[in-house]
Amino acid sequence: MRDWIDSLAAASPRRRALLAFLAGGLAAFAMPPAGFFPVLFIAYPALILLWRASESARQAFTVGWCFAFGFHLIGLYWISFALFTDIARFWWALPLSAAGLPVVLGIYGGLAGLAYRWLRPRGLLAPVAFALVWTTAELLRGWAFTGFPWNLPAYAWEHVAILRQSMALFGAYGLSLVTALLAATPVLFCITEIPRRKALSGVAAAGALAAALGGWGAWRLAGASDEMVPGVRLRLVQ
Repeated sequence: MRDWIDSLAAASPRRRALLAFLAGGLAAFAMPPAGFFPVLFIAYPALILLWRASESARQAFTVGWCFAFGFHLIGLYWISFALFTDIARFWWALPLSAAGLPVVLGIYGGLAGLAYRWLRPRGLLAPVAFALVWTTAELLRGWAFTGFPWNLPAYAWEHVAILRQSMALFGAYGLSLVTALLAATPVLFCITEIPRRKALSGVAAAGALAAALGGWGAWRLAGASDEMVPGVRLRLVQ
């Protein structure tokens, strides 16, 4: 592991940018319809390590942008499908929807990289700082310029109902914060200045948080009722 970290620090900025892009693309598979959330436990720690290896604010921004670009390039593929209803007329918009939007949305990942470099968290604060800056960037993405709040980290729990119940407590952004924190925690084993005992304690604390939220979600689901509510009608519009 130490050799891998050293090689990452010695990699060229272009190679780190490529690795960030690949990590972002991997993270997209945590989103629906795949919903394979374990990939976040690889992608987020990789992003943190790439940020830590960045030698300047520009490199930190580039790494964050590349990660977010890869994530949105893969995760928002479905937006282009609408153009195929009349592709003869709208073919020119295909590059804009497929790649143009991820280019713009990548800026929020870049800003998160700048914030992480400015904080320079050490020790056990590394995953905490990551969760804060990444969720703040997601909040900004969902609000600025009318907002585009798709594919939040909370969506990774689509197939894990007991953890998805936490949105009833603190909303999608609150669960996104928890998700980023949990998924980033494995990076503690990769930071050389953190003793292994402290790293284990940090991971155990994250596991206890997940267990508590999962237990509450299971209790909530066990008490749920499928009965219809008289006089209430629901219509969903896409």
